[in-house]
Amino acid sequence: MEYRDYYQALGLKREASQEDISKAYRKLARKYHPDLNKDPRAEDKFKEINEAHEVLGDEKNRKAYDRLGSGWRGGQDFRPPPGWEQMFGGQGAGQQFGFNSSGQAGAGGFSDFFQSLFGGTDGFPGGQQSSFQSMAGFGSRKGENIQSELEISIQEAFKGITKTISFTLQGVGSSPDLKSYQVKIPKGCTDGKTIRLTGQGAKGVNGGADGNLLLKIKVKDDKNFKLKGKNIITKFPVSPWEAALGAKLEIETLDSKVSLSIPPGTKSGQRLRLKGKGMHSSKGESGDLLVEILITVPRSLSEQEKSLFEELSSVSTFDPRKNRD
Repeated sequence: MEYRDYYQALGLKREASQEDISKAYRKLARKYHPDLNKDPRAEDKFKEINEAHEVLGDEKNRKAYDRLGSGWRGGQDFRPPPGWEQMFGGQGAGQQFGFNSSGQAGAGGFSDFFQSLFGGTDGFPGGQQSSFQSMAGFGSRKGENIQSELEISIQEAFKGITKTISFTLQGVGSSPDLKSYQVKIPKGCTDGKTIRLTGQGAKGVNGGADGNLLLKIKVKDDKNFKLKGKNIITKFPVSPWEAALGAKLEIETLDSKVSLSIPPGTKSGQRLRLKGKGMHSSKGESGDLLVEILITVPRSLSEQEKSLFEELSSVSTFDPRKNRD
């Protein structure tokens, strides 16, 4: 029976967190899924990483596996960790861990090493099989929650949208399943919000409830609008004379065009607030639109414009480098 290094199969160190294990599994499952990867070796690799995840993805299974220690390397004889022998009434190792008389695992679909730890069904003394399954984490167990990030545009967050997403799910002893979901993004969805799809995670074990699909929303800013909490920030270019003299200008929001009053003497970088023109709230409240003024000068001047600027320069006493506030 060959030792299987499940940490190596997932490209992880032994001190990896459960979150690290889940992330590594999801990444590799997508990479080697037989429906997506046509390499003849992809299916075997896919089975290997699924087997590794069945053990390391469950804390009870992982603890049992970790107790085996480095003495398992190199295909050494099976030596169960302390306490396992007492649980099975002092029976032989093959009998304890589900080997039949031929030396093969009693249940199919996994390696001999996996079956020797977590899946054999033959050779158990009366009433011991359920105890072993419970200890190894293979009794009735809820399926794992699947966590992922769903990126949407700020316009989609503002208006709400239904998006189609796909995930590859795998349960114990089952074939990989590529599923698609219609996810409704509510109007006014903010960055970091989690949408829960109940029962759409990994399959439960031995009658256990299915896990949930948890989607963390990532709102992507665009060139015109940026989301900050419930407020929306936008940069608005104005001319030097509009900033100096004041003006009433039309500005585009995410859902309409509104009039914006530029007070005389407005500085570049100053923010003007349009109440209620930000992101919607589920409680009926809305954030604000923060308009950041960007004073923009012409790149080229006509002769008349140049003459007027020169005249302004000669008569103005304004010094932007004095009394800066």
